[in-house]
Amino acid sequence: MVLRFFSAINRVHFPVINSTNTWVKQNSQQLCSHPTTLTAVSTDEQTAGRGTKDRKWEAAPGASILLTLFFSVPRDTQHIPMLTSVLALSVVEAVRAMAHQLDQHLECCIKWPNDVICNNRKIGGIPVSYTHLTLPTKRIV
Repeated sequence: MVLRFFSAINRVHFPVINSTNTWVKQNSQQLCSHPTTLTAVSTDEQTAGRGTKDRKWEAAPGASILLTLFFSVPRDTQHIPMLTSVLALSVVEAVRAMAHQLDQHLECCIKWPNDVICNNRKIGGIPVSYTHLTLPTKRIV
């Protein structure tokens, strides 16, 4: 797989929102779909967060990273089925690196298919969905 870096990152932040994921899906037509642009939508508090299979995702205000990423890839990209695993592994590696910088040790792993587990506790999930499948690019949420 070719590693591609984003040349631009757009950040949208809400103090409180129903769901960053819902907001991105509702506004994806207006978000930049250029293949080198990443849009990061974050919040301090979600009132209707959800995880895999539309399960409710609750987090105390200000106690979690509540974030949805949006980007586009060419429609013919072969590696899209591996995206959930690649993103989950990236989160695990980032958490391990941050813990190491703080002289902390965390046992982190991925619980199939998209849960990130640290010290036997789920710290997050990486649900991946696709929008606008008829365009020349696939938009990833």
